[in-house]
Amino acid sequence: MDTKKIVVRPAGREDAALIAEVVCMAVGYDTAHPIYPVFLTLAASDKAQYSYRNALIAEVDGTAAGAIVGYDGALLYELREPIFPLLEKYLGSVPDIEDETAAGEFYLDSLGVLPQFRGMSVGAMLLNAMSNKAFAEGHARVGLIVDFDNPRAERLYTELGFVRVGQKRFLGHDMWHLQKFGETYAGDTKFVARCRQQQSRFRAELGEPIRPYKGRTREYYFGNYIAHGEQSGKNFLEDYIFEYATERVRKKKPHETINSDRLFNNLLSSQPMAFNLFCPLRQMLRESEATATNVIRSALSDYPIARVTEVDLEFIPDNYKSLTNDRSAMDAIIRFDDSSGRHSFIAIETKYSENLGTNEASKRGKKRAHEIIRTLGCFRPEVEERIECGQVNLTQIYRNFLLSEAHGIDIGAESYSLILSPAEHPSTVRECASLACELRPEYSTKLRSMSLEAFVRRLIDVSPEPYATTFKRFYDRYLNLKRIKITVKRITEYRDLMAEYENPIEHACDMQLGQTFIVENGHRPEGMCDSAWETLRPFVEELARGGGNFFDGWMKNPRSAMLSCNDGFRPVSFYVEVIE
Repeated sequence: MDTKKIVVRPAGREDAALIAEVVCMAVGYDTAHPIYPVFLTLAASDKAQYSYRNALIAEVDGTAAGAIVGYDGALLYELREPIFPLLEKYLGSVPDIEDETAAGEFYLDSLGVLPQFRGMSVGAMLLNAMSNKAFAEGHARVGLIVDFDNPRAERLYTELGFVRVGQKRFLGHDMWHLQKFGETYAGDTKFVARCRQQQSRFRAELGEPIRPYKGRTREYYFGNYIAHGEQSGKNFLEDYIFEYATERVRKKKPHETINSDRLFNNLLSSQPMAFNLFCPLRQMLRESEATATNVIRSALSDYPIARVTEVDLEFIPDNYKSLTNDRSAMDAIIRFDDSSGRHSFIAIETKYSENLGTNEASKRGKKRAHEIIRTLGCFRPEVEERIECGQVNLTQIYRNFLLSEAHGIDIGAESYSLILSPAEHPSTVRECASLACELRPEYSTKLRSMSLEAFVRRLIDVSPEPYATTFKRFYDRYLNLKRIKITVKRITEYRDLMAEYENPIEHACDMQLGQTFIVENGHRPEGMCDSAWETLRPFVEELARGGGNFFDGWMKNPRSAMLSCNDGFRPVSFYVEVIE
């Protein structure tokens, strides 16, 4: 098989002709067009929008095959300045050129592959190489625009991790504005990729650069890593959460498994997520036992909670060796008394993108697990026999359940096990159901799963301020995985009212009939009127959190809303709907 060697390298001045040709391709011209000399001059210069210093070259078996040009969007005006006298010289005029980028993103201006080298993934390699160069230089996000009428190109970009963030008008064309917030990981499932994208975008909104992940052969720029979170606390929603996490790491006991780097710097990890979710409840309990009890009892109504006595995180009993001899930790533990005064607790495992069916018990842990299983008699006889014969892998879900039961017996308390994960998590419900079916009936009822969305929505509904706001922020950061589409359906003008009451204005509204906006992570989409967004935002946020059915049956599609902006002279009607 004929295998081509593709190498991406920095451009040199000698590559100016190829760069100029690629820029011509990007704007729909060939090298015979009068604008080619403009691009050629700029490509050979040291400082300009299309300078070779802003370009990478792809070579196939040593032959230049394509190029990409990219630069810091904050430098657009500075880099664009040399183009105007050249346009005047070669074209006789200077056309109006819209701003294609801005500060806050590294912009991929032009990409092109020579015809004889297409179909070899040269374009993808150039895109990845320039994106990673931008991330390595500390840029939080990478952006580009693509014509509405070029879905093939957009598919390539989305396959490489770009997502729509808005739309622009450029050179007379309607363009999608796409951004990338980090490198994709080939081993991610679709669900994990969405979670990684969610946290990568959160990092970009913070303005934090990516901390590279050191692999065997190179550094990877996964967008969910930050640097120096131990000092900044950027992985936590509130200062008191960061303070408690810092305290727990400082006072970490030898047997505890708190991972400092994961806790402070990995935005995707379930460990800091648990701190963000349960530290507010811990803080609430410190302020008012009655309030915390009411909130937790309302959120966990299936449990006989009369009085909450403790909320803690990353709990491993000090005498774990005499229990499971396994350093499995409860992500969170809620201790409470029931109505009869009996001490009880809920051992909580939180999962974001990770699976439960991993991290099998060690050799010592397996031995002790078998002893606990025989003592408790918690499994059905045929299942216990399979466990004894080594036919069942004692993965994390088994380890956590056995730890909970052993700790309950040790302290004379009623124990429960709860697993929280996103509703779309592909395995949690299945894994919980599988274990429950293996347990005797009196034990199977002690193991439950609940979606994070349902749990957090309950907390939002029943918590006092400022905790309700914190839980809303939690939802938006971790669980706002739904995309919302906003479509301009009607633009109305009340000319009689305008004539009678409005002062003349030069420019009133940018909205166009049929115009669409995509809301990602609850952020105002590019080009959306600020005033209109204030009207739409509460409905968008509610839809993104899984809500809807506004005003009890208002819309035929309950996961939608028809809304208008607050302009009394020229109201715009928007159709808002969940698309994913």
